[in-house]
Amino acid sequence: MVEIVESAIEHAVCRLKTGDPLGPEQVTQLLQRLVLQEVRRRRRANGRMVFVGSSEELPPTSVRNPQIQIDCALDLEIILQGEPPDVRLALLLRYSRFRWSEIAAALGTTEAAVRLRCKRAIERIREKQEGEQHES
Repeated sequence: MVEIVESAIEHAVCRLKTGDPLGPEQVTQLLQRLVLQEVRRRRRANGRMVFVGSSEELPPTSVRNPQIQIDCALDLEIILQGEPPDVRLALLLRYSRFRWSEIAAALGTTEAAVRLRCKRAIERIREKQEGEQHES
């Protein structure tokens, strides 16, 4: 936890150097927000896939193949198939690193509603994927 707070303090110092002076209450809010961001960033980093081995082990044709990006886009379309259009858009925007508030504004709804609908959609997708794995 100390590392997280230290990282948040470093980010806050950088922001305070470049911006207008803030009062103690505003600095506290900034630090709280930066700590939460750092916690989220570390959770995401811990949840990412880690590949064992090196890229040298891959066949050279697969690395240079532009079809791979197309395949990934098609996979994403298949995974999101059957979801309502607004939920698909929200998930794609979130996947593209948009903030929840930006997604809510784009869809004309509240941030809480967007988060809840996305969470439910991800649970449905996860259940569907697990069901397909058990059938195989």
